Amino acid sequence: MITLIGILATLIINRIATSSDAARIKSCNHNRTQLNSALERYAITNGALATSISDIDAIDYLPEGIPVCPVDG
Repeated sequence: MITLIGILATLIINRIATSSDAARIKSCNHNRTQLNSALERYAITNGALATSISDIDAIDYLPEGIPVCPVDG
């Protein structure tokens, strides 16, 4: 009985860890999409590409601020 509980606990912990990693990766991909969209809007509005990330750190382009990747910061 104790062995069965140990095996189930191991499976559940591995599943949770895998789900957390997948969620962090999805969040990173979403952040990348938001940055690309802000860069495109900046280029359309200003007629040129942004020269630094601080150029798009404005209320019009990234109202919530520059996103930080949860995987590697």
